[in-house]
Amino acid sequence: MVSQRAGLKRALEAMDLGPEHAALVAYCEGMAAQLDHDPTNGALWREYRPALVLLMSLGETESDGQAALVELVRPPVRHTEAPGA
Repeated sequence: MVSQRAGLKRALEAMDLGPEHAALVAYCEGMAAQLDHDPTNGALWREYRPALVLLMSLGETESDGQAALVELVRPPVRHTEAPGA
């Protein structure tokens, strides 16, 4: 069985999070510990997964976040035919 706490610890070491993320980190660490104790608890997984996704998105590098923002606000490209063509 894979340890959620160990995996989370390795992920956190690779991230550049600030003190403003401490509460979310603590929440994820607590959930990971609970899941290591009871890995079949579906309710725990339903709480942990969204928190983990949020934590991972906060750990994106600045350039990754900027790229995601550009993709979000980029208008769609529309191909129109020239009038009379």
